[in-house]
Amino acid sequence: MNADRELLELAAKAAGVNARWFNVKQWQRKKSHPNCRFYCGTKEVFGTHHSKPWNPLTDDGDALRLAAKLKIDIEWQATQVGALPLVEAYRGDPGGGSFCACENEADYRIAIVLAAAEIGRRQA
Repeated sequence: MNADRELLELAAKAAGVNARWFNVKQWQRKKSHPNCRFYCGTKEVFGTHHSKPWNPLTDDGDALRLAAKLKIDIEWQATQVGALPLVEAYRGDPGGGSFCACENEADYRIAIVLAAAEIGRRQA
């Protein structure tokens, strides 16, 4: 199974998002005839509807709504001069344990989804 696919499914489970995979037809417009489109294949989309994708790995809004819903704390940490700052996404578990996902600042969405996926795993 694709790692991103599994992360999205576990994060959706944790957040109670009723999402599934859809095969969506892809269309392109011809430059010479802007009113004419041609079929160019299919693409898999994860979401609540084929026209409403849900992907916190690529969408800032989905990622931050996921963090808010699951009460995931996000913290940026300074690193060495010239290096990218780190971001931590974490939540204390009610059972006394806690978990944390660290990524560089540019990948804060990944850190949020990793933390959410861990919550989803623990729900199983």
